[in-house]
Amino acid sequence: IFSSDDVFLGPFPTELPGIHAQCFEDSFSRHEVRVRAMMMGFGQELPEKPTIADYKTRELRVRLMLEEVMEYAEAAGVRVGAGYAQLKFSDLHFRAHAKPDIVAMADAVADISVVMTGTSVAHGFPLEELQEEVDANNLLKIANGSLDEFGKFTKPKDHPQPNFERVLRDAGW
Repeated sequence: IFSSDDVFLGPFPTELPGIHAQCFEDSFSRHEVRVRAMMMGFGQELPEKPTIADYKTRELRVRLMLEEVMEYAEAAGVRVGAGYAQLKFSDLHFRAHAKPDIVAMADAVADISVVMTGTSVAHGFPLEELQEEVDANNLLKIANGSLDEFGKFTKPKDHPQPNFERVLRDAGW
């Protein structure tokens, strides 16, 4: 069903081997269905209603978001620092320090989505196609990936890279 070059082949099935039916609801976008399937495959929980996840899950989500923001900054030629020192993701430290606020978390997630979509628009990127490419690639990790010490599902060294260049060329780059 999935390949790194073909992204997703055919109509999205209501079930995939090892993927629970809770990934598939009419209210979810195709991207959310693929992300939910990936999270289920990685052994992550999919709550049925708004909830404050445990600390380990919250830290993982922060790590994943910051890692991607730092990757974007590097790719965009923007140096992130504190004072004159360049800040790297590996320099960051994470710890619990306050009671989580679910309303503020929802606000931040919505704002992050708007900023991410706006960044894609600012570059003229075909966001849906890029999401399909990365989703298919992430779903391939389920078979051969492993969890790191922080709960991030990592790909093996021989895992194929998403073909973003093809997606950009198809969009006219």
